[in-house]
Amino acid sequence: MFNFSSKGEPQVYTKFDNQINAMALLYYVNTWSQSVDQLNLEATTDQIAKKNLEEDDFDGSEEDKD
Repeated sequence: MFNFSSKGEPQVYTKFDNQINAMALLYYVNTWSQSVDQLNLEATTDQIAKKNLEEDDFDGSEEDKD
């Protein structure tokens, strides 16, 4: 469906009954892409927060030993 030519130019091959169906697919792909981006962002921030909590716990246990 989506491809790049030998010159690096995007090419789209579609066979839709009408433009409404083509636009619906593009809207669906856009929405799906935004959802995946949001999930990736949430996973990344969760990992950063988890790492920060672990570092804070480690630093706190070092202070307790002094």
